[in-house]
Amino acid sequence: MRALQHIDHHTFMSAALQEAEQAGFAGDLPIGAVVICDGEIVGRGRNRIRSRSDKLRHAEVEALETSRHVRASRHKDCVLYTTTEPCVMCLGTIIMADVRHVFFGLPDPARGGSDMMALVPYAADQIHTYEGGILARDSEQLWRRFEQRLP
Repeated sequence: MRALQHIDHHTFMSAALQEAEQAGFAGDLPIGAVVICDGEIVGRGRNRIRSRSDKLRHAEVEALETSRHVRASRHKDCVLYTTTEPCVMCLGTIIMADVRHVFFGLPDPARGGSDMMALVPYAADQIHTYEGGILARDSEQLWRRFEQRLP
């Protein structure tokens, strides 16, 4: 795996922001995610909870599902980028998918997985990198742009 310090976080978070924008246009929460393996995007996802009437259609889950073909052999080399801190369900899914590195834009103190990382030793052992603040201002602007459209 390429060293994390050599990864262009802004490029990959920008790809997640594009997914988030598409979710917003579709009437869903503007959250997007991408999975990266060996410096290439191998999975994309966006929130589709409202458009699919399914509370499990989170961006992170979709990105992991669409990267299944690559993750099967190189899962521990993969990185997940998401525009908003993963919820506990998504963090559990990320752990079960053996993805070791997570980067997010906006923190989500109410629903995000930071507490899980702090309180559950297994989570902290499995996730080696859990870092927020990447293009957080862009994520926040996207939320503000679409919040009038949300019911």
